[in-house]
Amino acid sequence: MFLSTAPLSGQNQASFWYFGNRCGLYFGSGSPVVLSNSALNSFEVTAAVSDLNGNLLFYTDGDTVWNKIHQVMANGTGLLGCQS
Repeated sequence: MFLSTAPLSGQNQASFWYFGNRCGLYFGSGSPVVLSNSALNSFEVTAAVSDLNGNLLFYTDGDTVWNKIHQVMANGTGLLGCQS
């Protein structure tokens, strides 16, 4: 058996999922929580990134990137991501 002093952490970077028309889910509280605060309106590809503590950093539909307060980030438009 190996003993480690390294801290263990869960997959908090995936705590937020945004999709569809301003919809989302938050998985950081143990049970999924429905979110309706997104600026996103996408039928397909989306991604959201959180920090190690599960705090939302940004999310995207492949064409636009929004920050944690749901505002378009600097240079966050016209990314030529595929919408389908």
